[in-house]
Amino acid sequence: MAFVIPIVATVAASAVAAGSGVLATAVLGSITIGQLLSVGITVAGGYLSSALAGGDSRPRVKAGRAGTISDAAAARWNVLGETLTAGAFLLYDASDDNELWQVICIACHEIEGIVEHRLDDEVVTLDGSGWVQTPAKWQDRVQIQVLDGAHSATFSDVQSAFSYWTAAHKGLGLAQVAVRQVAVPAAEIAKVYPGAGNRLRYSAVVQGRVDQYDPRDESTGYTDNAALHVLAHLRRASTAGGLGIPDARIDMASFEAGADVCDQSVSLKAGGSEARYRVSGIQLLSDDPRETLRHLLKAMDADLYLTGAGKIALRYAFETPGADETLTADHVLSASWSGGPSPLNRYNRVVGMYVSADHGYSDQTTPPFDATLATNEVRRAFRLDLPFVPSGTQAQRLAKRELLRLNTPYRGAVSTTLAGLPLSPTGPVAFDTAKAPDADVWRVERRTLGADLRSVQLEVIAKPDGYDDWDEATEEQDILPEPALGATDQILSAPTVTSTEVVPVIVSQESKGARIKVNYTALSADDAAEIEIEWSVANADDWEGARRQNATGGTVRTATLDDGETYDVRVRFVGPGGGVTAWTVEEDIDVVAYVDPPDAPTGTAANAVGAVLGISATAPDDEDHRRLAFWYSATNDFGTATLAGTRRCDPGATASVSVSPGPGTWYVWATSRNASGLDSAEDGPDSDTTT
Repeated sequence: MAFVIPIVATVAASAVAAGSGVLATAVLGSITIGQLLSVGITVAGGYLSSALAGGDSRPRVKAGRAGTISDAAAARWNVLGETLTAGAFLLYDASDDNELWQVICIACHEIEGIVEHRLDDEVVTLDGSGWVQTPAKWQDRVQIQVLDGAHSATFSDVQSAFSYWTAAHKGLGLAQVAVRQVAVPAAEIAKVYPGAGNRLRYSAVVQGRVDQYDPRDESTGYTDNAALHVLAHLRRASTAGGLGIPDARIDMASFEAGADVCDQSVSLKAGGSEARYRVSGIQLLSDDPRETLRHLLKAMDADLYLTGAGKIALRYAFETPGADETLTADHVLSASWSGGPSPLNRYNRVVGMYVSADHGYSDQTTPPFDATLATNEVRRAFRLDLPFVPSGTQAQRLAKRELLRLNTPYRGAVSTTLAGLPLSPTGPVAFDTAKAPDADVWRVERRTLGADLRSVQLEVIAKPDGYDDWDEATEEQDILPEPALGATDQILSAPTVTSTEVVPVIVSQESKGARIKVNYTALSADDAAEIEIEWSVANADDWEGARRQNATGGTVRTATLDDGETYDVRVRFVGPGGGVTAWTVEEDIDVVAYVDPPDAPTGTAANAVGAVLGISATAPDDEDHRRLAFWYSATNDFGTATLAGTRRCDPGATASVSVSPGPGTWYVWATSRNASGLDSAEDGPDSDTTT
């Protein structure tokens, strides 16, 4: 038995490609296919859409962080390295055979490929045709097709399903996926497609841009090498988020050396190794490209400088200075030297903030890297933002360097001849003078030309001891596992529901409704988890509630629900770290507060006066009685009786109603009704004749 997928969404877009049509904004409710408005988008000229798949309802993508966009006319974005991305609707519609289709742009350029597909944040596996195989609930019910951006034709299945999606809808250069949800029996909708509008939220771990140039072998392809990402950002056109610098102005040899450093293998405490400096993340093309460059450089502790030939080159913060970067007593006009910052001014703790692939590509902080506190010194922390760093161990190594640089052992203010003019800020310098502190390498923090135009003022810091060192056995700290179920939360499976009950709720003498109580196998106090419950009118898609309580009790209740309605309820565990289990769904629960009908009334009598037929009865002496119901028929068969009306009365009281059924002999009955509307057995019949 198929069903019509109810779609609840707002889709807005503007057609900007040459020859594309005008699109309307549509709010789609629970509608039939014949009423469904088409929301296909022509994308021949580039990325156009606004509504997104996956993730929270309205977060914005930020540099280095996977997320979703939900603003109209959203900016394009670059996927750098390997990261999690959701995407933007290019099509969201239900076909004539009741299949829900989503075509989603997941990157605004060609990609290397998709490492991992996710539906509602669950990793899924596919067969050779793209049909989901695991988890079992979606097996052969959901299909995922991929275009990597290097395609020449659109999705043929989408083109067959929607006449408005033509061969012109190629989206050339856009990496896309088509997600197809087939119809399922109505009783299974809540289990198979539990989201709003029954739409599965798609996201993917993507290996991004494939146009990264490597000057070492003059190849072009995918990489996560940090130096090559800096180079690509310099070379990439400004319309694609870069700085548009021509190759003739770039010192390629420096980037070759930098790429080699980034590829160096660094040992890890737990065993194995990783590349020294990697990059992953998302860059909106609306971001300031200079800010993106700054974060890319921070991911590898590097700087850019101008060579003597006027070319942009890459170097590390404390590279060994050359002969033309060494100042002697003949160059130094005056100098003052000081030690590092005082205990009141120095930072003694650095925490790195990075985007963790091991934590669902969310922002994570490294364990703090601390300096030894001096007597009476208090902690003063510095946060190092590393939005393009995917590894906690890489972030820790960078945090150590930042702390040492903040606490440099020496500072200097040096006035030089014009020999200091070629020294660039962030560049290395050495001093061959008698009074300079004993430091092999200094870094120029600031350089200014003197007012006399004959001198140069330099502010310099000395390279700290141990800056280039890293001992994974003693300096690398353990990173806490992802705060999700089965890890921090220690919950491995969904709740086990043992039974459900309907509990009446009373207001004065009338029932307001009832609650559904779900009994489950309780957790121990050590789990520190909560049980969460939601409910929905049966077969509807609007879940309500989100009531939570400690999971040690073994029972959880809904709010008061409408008496006489049929509901579905679902429960799940929520761990202290925010992780959740799958929902356990209980379906088709009839909410009837009073399931036992009251005793039957007595003394039911018919009293005809002209054209008016009176019916009276005495209510039973039963606490479940709420009102009397009166019935009449032209035959003595109660099965053919018509309800004349009801009267509220106390147990044991007498009540009556009058009707004008027309002339003839009429048979009457009465029943007692409880607060849930359940009737007793009938009392009667009695009869009389109207004229």
